[in-house]
Amino acid sequence: MLMQGKLFFLASFLLILCQLKGISQPTGTIRLESGGSVPFHINSLQKYKEGMELNNWTRFSILIEDLGPLDSWRLEILASDNKLTGDYGRDLELDYISLTAVADNLEAESLNYFPINQLSSGPQTLATGLGPGTFVIWINYGIGTDPGNILLGEHPDYYFVQIYFDLKSD
Repeated sequence: MLMQGKLFFLASFLLILCQLKGISQPTGTIRLESGGSVPFHINSLQKYKEGMELNNWTRFSILIEDLGPLDSWRLEILASDNKLTGDYGRDLELDYISLTAVADNLEAESLNYFPINQLSSGPQTLATGLGPGTFVIWINYGIGTDPGNILLGEHPDYYFVQIYFDLKSD
C-alpha cells in the first residue's frame, strides 16, 4: 500500500511538470558563439575624451522554436546592477555603456533592432522578430562615446558589470 502511494505521488508530480512545461514560454535558445567578455582598455587621453567602441564583438545565435510565423518575440538586455563596480571601491554609472545589434545571417536581417544608448539595470528591448528561425547577430559595444557623457575626469580602475540577454514572447 505504501509503495502505491509513492508511485501515485511520483506520477502526479510528473503530470504537474508536464502541464507546467505546456504553459511555459515558447522554446528559445541563445547561444554565445564568441565575445563573452567585453574589455574596454581606456589607456589614452583620446579614449578618455572620445570613448571607445568594440564593433562585432559578441556573436549570438538565437534559435526560436514552437512559434507560429506571425507570433512575435523580443530580445531584452539588462545589467545585473545599477552601476559598474570598480575593484578599488569606485563606481561608474551604467549610462556610459551603449549597445547595438546587427544581423549576421539572412534570417537576422528580418529583425527590428533598437540601439541601447544608455545601459540600465531594467530590461530594454534590443531586437524583435516574428516566428521561428535561427537568427545570428553581432553585438557592438561603446563606452563614453556620447559627447555629453565623456569619461574624462573618471577614476581609472577595473570596472565590471554582468549583462543579461533574455528572450521573451509577446
